[in-house]
Amino acid sequence: MGAIDLLKKACDETSQGKVADELGISKTSVNLLLKGNYPNPQKMYNKIFETYGDGTEIVGVDSGSYGLKDAARLLEELTW
Repeated sequence: MGAIDLLKKACDETSQGKVADELGISKTSVNLLLKGNYPNPQKMYNKIFETYGDGTEIVGVDSGSYGLKDAARLLEELTW
């Protein structure tokens, strides 16, 4: 489950305001993340995984954007 999926789930279970408080960020930031408009969101993704993840994150791979095969292909391209 990707960071945005975890964020959506947390917001569905409570509210954007409560999630913002738990993450230590503003409600506006939560809303921008959910809409895909937050600039350079990687630090936020890390915060979301730390708060709501189950420890199975693959560092550097946002499963919402790429499948594992795509990620492996990209990694291979970068290392050659």
